[in-house]
Amino acid sequence: MKLSAVPRNVRHYTPSSIAEALVSALPHAADETWLEPCVGGGVFLEALRKQGVLGARVTAVDLDPKTASLRLKNLHSSTDFIDWTSTCAKRFDNVVGNPPYVTLERLSSRLRNAAYAVQVPGLGSVPRGANYWLAFLYASVTLLKRGGALGFVLPAAYEYADYAAQWRDWLRRNFRESVTLRSQERVFAQVQDGSVVLIAKGFQMQGGLHRRIRCADAAGVPALIANSHLEGNPRRAVKLAAKYAVLPWSDVFELRLGAVTGDNSRFILRETQRKEWNLPRAACLPVVTRARHVRNADISLSSWSELRDADEPVWMFRPSAGQLRLKGVAAYLEFIDIKNKNFKVTAREKWHEVDLPHVPQGFVTGMAIHGPWISLNRMRGLYATNTLYTVRFERARTLEQRARDALGLLTSFVRNQVDEVARLYPDGLLKLEPRDLRALVVPISDRTDGAIATYDRAVSELRAGHVRKAVKIADTWYERLS
Repeated sequence: MKLSAVPRNVRHYTPSSIAEALVSALPHAADETWLEPCVGGGVFLEALRKQGVLGARVTAVDLDPKTASLRLKNLHSSTDFIDWTSTCAKRFDNVVGNPPYVTLERLSSRLRNAAYAVQVPGLGSVPRGANYWLAFLYASVTLLKRGGALGFVLPAAYEYADYAAQWRDWLRRNFRESVTLRSQERVFAQVQDGSVVLIAKGFQMQGGLHRRIRCADAAGVPALIANSHLEGNPRRAVKLAAKYAVLPWSDVFELRLGAVTGDNSRFILRETQRKEWNLPRAACLPVVTRARHVRNADISLSSWSELRDADEPVWMFRPSAGQLRLKGVAAYLEFIDIKNKNFKVTAREKWHEVDLPHVPQGFVTGMAIHGPWISLNRMRGLYATNTLYTVRFERARTLEQRARDALGLLTSFVRNQVDEVARLYPDGLLKLEPRDLRALVVPISDRTDGAIATYDRAVSELRAGHVRKAVKIADTWYERLS
């Protein structure tokens, strides 16, 4: 088969330093067999040679006929790897490589059909509209021995693409441990966002230790790969969890989306807009509308007032029945012009009254750089729009109790769960859907000793980018109370 069946600009040759580190991170028993599904420039084959892995233990496959010039006993050049897996009877201890990055729809019909034909038990077939690299992962696990390992260099989309969500869940259930190492800097000039190094060990074995490590630049990737088994020390989280009681998220927090206006451009106002329309404050509700509004361990009248004075969008137009005839309110209602509003507005019985969720006791964003944390609401009558989640505490009545429960989200026990379910986007943001948050199990305590001050200190460290310090503060507080 000709290489032209795959667009030429999707071949990415891994730097030798990364290839060598990745090969070194996988098991190296004397009799283990290796599979390289996309030879490319031969960088992984050279890394294996440097590790003393003899050629007879290595099998390599590549679509490019030019790879026939490489000296390797078990080399299959001019061969479609995915089609080859359907007839290969051999099973391997390790599969390592860097597959092409290209949507399946851009491939020739023969390659595309072979990719969609791959079936993995408990996982099914490759989703429609997926990328070729995902098909390589599916095909690779069909040739893994029990206890085997994967080592792949992948695009950043591995962490957030919807078409890969099913694979990510399946991997956590079917490998003893895994590390997803993300470089936010380009490894390949042709790939616009960062790259991911995936290491998964212990195929079909129990364990459940799954970590995510982030690296600011590509130069630091090899060292992090080499030390990935030490980074984060997830076993500590398991030990910590045994020291205190835990409950499902829903037993500790009630989570809802903020208010849905149906048209934020008309219902959400800045202070200058409110004054321009001569709208009384009583006809508007104070709200937080942006993730950047959630800046500290709590939000009070003074901190909200700072946002208002900075002319941030912090008012929600919501007049009462008795205010509808006021001159400024009537003029603004006419300006909104209900005839042109969408269904979410017109479906309301009183279209000008935005439906409000529960009175929030805290705010949390689903998109954050450092994972989920709660800003405690200390301002009467403050709401949020649906760009944020609102929280009520099921077992906490006092501010001290709420700080205590919120602090539990910063423990390593919870952070390791977040690493398993959150999506990491190219700009470094972690995204958690409500179902992801509700799937968490959180630590609890009946004590509140120093909870407010401790939580404030932990959030300050978190917001400053000192994630490990924040987690250590939370862990130490819970350990002290156990």
